[in-house]
Amino acid sequence: MAKHYTILLTIFLPLYTFSQSRNPVIFGEILGQTSLISVNFDSRFLKCDDGLGFRIGYGMSNAFACKECDFIVLRGNIIPISLNYLLGKNKHHLEFGTGLTAFLSKKNSSAFPILGLGDYNLSKNYGTFSLGYRYYKKTPSLFFGLAWVPIYNRNNFNPRNFGISMGNKIK
Repeated sequence: MAKHYTILLTIFLPLYTFSQSRNPVIFGEILGQTSLISVNFDSRFLKCDDGLGFRIGYGMSNAFACKECDFIVLRGNIIPISLNYLLGKNKHHLEFGTGLTAFLSKKNSSAFPILGLGDYNLSKNYGTFSLGYRYYKKTPSLFFGLAWVPIYNRNNFNPRNFGISMGNKIK
């Protein structure tokens, strides 16, 4: 558990310091770039509500893999990183983005033991696109987002991936 807090502090503390006046947002996301659940930080490069920005996050998941048709339960750490562009004024914005998501995992042998496989590690990177809607409410500083997020890698393309996010705009 301490390792997870260290990762979160390493990611979010420098970003929070860097983006004090660039309309940063901290939000939770279900599905989306991590395909499960994550906590994310988003900020613009300039001091405005729209334009070019970035996003970085941390998520955890239980995933299932097939090695020679035996299912293996994997517990993984997920790190999404992306660039995005927001168009819009006031409360309503259209988001375009692209990014990379890293999935790092080991076999969870206590949850699903399989004899004879030894240690099983899975590290996968996959790309993402995003096309979405963002709503910002000024008081309280609420953020809500809904996005279509197709994911892809060398072998697969999944266009049936959506994300819903909710969080707080930092002032």
